[in-house]
Amino acid sequence: MITLFVGPMSMNTMMVLKELSINNTIGVVASRRQIEHDGGYVNNWNTKQFSEFMREAKMLTLVRDHGGPGQGLDEDDGLDSFAKDTMYLDIIHIDPWKQSTTMETGLQKTGSLINFCYNLNAQILLK
Repeated sequence: MITLFVGPMSMNTMMVLKELSINNTIGVVASRRQIEHDGGYVNNWNTKQFSEFMREAKMLTLVRDHGGPGQGLDEDDGLDSFAKDTMYLDIIHIDPWKQSTTMETGLQKTGSLINFCYNLNAQILLK
């Protein structure tokens, strides 16, 4: 059971999380701006680099927060980010609502993104 979720705001935060994860199960929740498929503001790491560094700790769950269209630094459909997320993270938060203006379009986009991620990795957890 995960007892704590923390955002990777800096390299110092990630070092502390790795140390704490020796005796505790911790979730590391990264937004697209923090860690992204092509680099983010935390150590300028991409998703793969972040995952490889954090996977050295045994009790960490890696989570994408606010994955979806327009959630990164640039306006996009979010698919490039999801493609890497499904390879390197454990849980993905599907969030199309920044670009969805109605409940109907948001629900349709959510279903489409779930299918996209599931087709890339059927083992990924989607929230």
